[in-house]
Amino acid sequence: MNSYDRIMVHHPAFNLNGGSGVSYSDIKGKRIWMNGGFSWRLAAHEIGHSYGCWHANTWLVTDGNPVSPPQPVGTGTPDPRGYSDWFDIMGGNVYANSTDAAAIDFNEQYKHQLGWIPNRVNTLTSGNYYNLKIYRCDDPNALASSSKAGYFAVKFSKDATYDYWIGYRRNFINAAQGAYVKWAKKTNPQTYLIDWVPSTNDPKSGGYLDAPVPVGSTLFDGAISIHPTSAGQDTNGDQWIKVTVKVP
Repeated sequence: MNSYDRIMVHHPAFNLNGGSGVSYSDIKGKRIWMNGGFSWRLAAHEIGHSYGCWHANTWLVTDGNPVSPPQPVGTGTPDPRGYSDWFDIMGGNVYANSTDAAAIDFNEQYKHQLGWIPNRVNTLTSGNYYNLKIYRCDDPNALASSSKAGYFAVKFSKDATYDYWIGYRRNFINAAQGAYVKWAKKTNPQTYLIDWVPSTNDPKSGGYLDAPVPVGSTLFDGAISIHPTSAGQDTNGDQWIKVTVKVP
């Protein structure tokens, strides 16, 4: 057994802590088991845990701030479901059972953690940054291009606990309309999608597909601001979004 990198066991469903359908993986370990159902998305999710990825969750605004721009992040709490970034393979990835199955993917923070985009993250310090170009993190052609200069994410510190990560996704229609903004814990790091329109968080009626910050809008978090300015593509078809960011 020591000669294998990962050991995955799939067995018929049995009752576990009051219910079946529960799977498990060591964080940064080799043991994985799946209770009952088996699918590529479930296997990818548990394998992600085994390489150190935590759940991809969502941050819920709770202080009643308006959803129309400019929008403060305000006070809030993590979604109690624990993994409700529906875009992400490390989240609930509920759309994997629909025609959007191929759209489920790891976010750019996890891709960096996994070593897939090691030198393609633009890390910012204090200052004002204008029209930073971010390429799609869910475009296999762009990810495979080793010669194209460019970034798949922008990262900067929010506070002592979290970093901001800004990306761009096009596999979901609404995600193409804005920047994919998250917090990531500095310790785990678990990611938290910032939901631009927090009133529509039921996955059965659209989920967080309207979560990205729209082009022309501004997300404020104290002295931090994130403003997507435009979206487009290069002559070779690689798609991008540009953002202006203020980091105090």
